[in-house]
Amino acid sequence: MRIVKQQAKGVVIVFAVVLFVVSNICSVAVATPTSELEPYLGVNINWKQFEGESITLASPASTAEQWGDYIHIFEKLTGIKVTIEGYPEDALRQKTYTDLIMRTGIYDVVVVDPMYVPIYAEGGTLEELPKYLNDSKLTDEGWYGLNDIFVSLREVLSWKGKLYALPYSSETTLLIYKKSLFEEKGVKVPETMGELMSAAEALNDPANNLYGIGMRGKRGGGDNVYIWAGFFLAYGGEWFDANWEPTFNSVEGVAAAEFYAEIMQKYAPPGASSWTWAEPYEALMHGRLAMCIDCTDFGFDVWKPSESSSVGDYWFAPLPKGPTGKRAPSLFGWGLAISSSSTNKEAAWLLIQWLTSKPFMEDFCLQTYAGANTRRSIFEGDRDEKEFGEYGNIIEMYINGLENASVNYRPRVPEWPEIGDEVGIAIEIAITGKESAKAALDKAAARVRDIMEAAGYYKKK
Repeated sequence: MRIVKQQAKGVVIVFAVVLFVVSNICSVAVATPTSELEPYLGVNINWKQFEGESITLASPASTAEQWGDYIHIFEKLTGIKVTIEGYPEDALRQKTYTDLIMRTGIYDVVVVDPMYVPIYAEGGTLEELPKYLNDSKLTDEGWYGLNDIFVSLREVLSWKGKLYALPYSSETTLLIYKKSLFEEKGVKVPETMGELMSAAEALNDPANNLYGIGMRGKRGGGDNVYIWAGFFLAYGGEWFDANWEPTFNSVEGVAAAEFYAEIMQKYAPPGASSWTWAEPYEALMHGRLAMCIDCTDFGFDVWKPSESSSVGDYWFAPLPKGPTGKRAPSLFGWGLAISSSSTNKEAAWLLIQWLTSKPFMEDFCLQTYAGANTRRSIFEGDRDEKEFGEYGNIIEMYINGLENASVNYRPRVPEWPEIGDEVGIAIEIAITGKESAKAALDKAAARVRDIMEAAGYYKKK
């Protein structure tokens, strides 16, 4: 979820289909200094072994633009021609899903949402990556350093112990708070859910277009559920029991939904029940929220003068603890995977290896966007954090979140898209007050049970 306003060199935008294409054609016009190739020379593999092959990568539109400034380096290094097709995120999920499930092989490399990995893995539509990682002709593990990638990101892109994608981006959730306002009003940065509610009340000032808190309210597994899940888990909730019976409508689940609904009803801006990520993002950039719980992307951008009028105002803290004493940050990272229908799998692997390597990732973080980092060594090395830009204390909170996030922040099962829709409807209804949190979650649990039954989870009973 990145917002890029400038068009990258070599990117063609076809507005009729909202499609961004980075073609190998543009590489002809871009000189590749030897210095750009140096980090990849001396690696113990033959980068040119698939010279002359062509591959296509499907990615989010913003990433296609960003990679457009770099892809000529890979093409010069390998002789492989690359076309990157970029789409808005929802369209990307739809197009890659269709391509993979129908096995049409349009894309050699696909960017996958980790919540879809179980679907694709169960369907046999993605390549297992260990066979490429463990092949010394294709991978120099001493150079690549798989273990440098945060464990949580590798786990969330795996299924049943097998790695299917490698992350090129990462995010987790945190508390974003207006530091100057907290200091002015003498309000403590919340450590608990109770303190979060109290702070939202104390700092809420609608008359001056300032609200105590703003979060996602709109239904959806990637919208309100993505944020509410942190409350749910902090309250001690569990999605299912050992027999796959839905339990998110438990006492803990209802309490978490009631809390989320109450704080949004009382202290969020009007209409927040229909907020996706875009509305709290915009409110933060203009300084209209005292607090927000959302992803680290927000935190990086609110410190960028090109995006924000509130540079330096917002700082960062871990998510508040629930009644159990637990914090529950989210975990997300777009992954690069090889389609099982690709006819150029080894060439596709070289591209994935290059895009997720430490030299590329470090340069990308320094030159384009620090919040894309997936490697511990980049943030924990000798390099001064300020070289990545001034971002307050976010890097510390970023690492903390990735280290403490649960891989099962949202249940990683093939049925998740349907489950996320049902839970999201319930949370939105609770926020609007159309039904009680309990009634809404009970209905959602009944529908989710039907989904699980149809999928065969209860056949052995």
